[in-house]
Amino acid sequence: MIFTVHANDSVSDVLGVTTTALHGLPDEVTHECLIIVDEFMANMTHHVYPHAGDMDWTLKLDKTSSGVTMKFRYAGAKFDPFEAAKAVTDRPIEQRSIGGLGLVLISSLSDEQHYRYHDGMNEWTIKKNF
Repeated sequence: MIFTVHANDSVSDVLGVTTTALHGLPDEVTHECLIIVDEFMANMTHHVYPHAGDMDWTLKLDKTSSGVTMKFRYAGAKFDPFEAAKAVTDRPIEQRSIGGLGLVLISSLSDEQHYRYHDGMNEWTIKKNF
């Protein structure tokens, strides 16, 4: 299932569509996938598109017998979530600014991640096994 999220879509609407797409998965997997989508939306709203103008992005969900793959795709400057998460966790807590732990949370809830930047598009693929 692929769906596009628009600037005026609420978090609850997006999580509702995601829940429907994940129907039939174990509850724990669904819950953790919803946290990942919620954190991704928070990052999009607060960091990537803080002025909400052209905030469209896509989410592709693929369910298999062993897990679910979520592919987030959006236009913008290159933003490697691995580098950003590393920058947050490489400093002592006293030297960290507020925020940035959402990427660490996403990483801890997933089993596999891939990032690529191609033709002005960020693509972050996250796999959750069960």
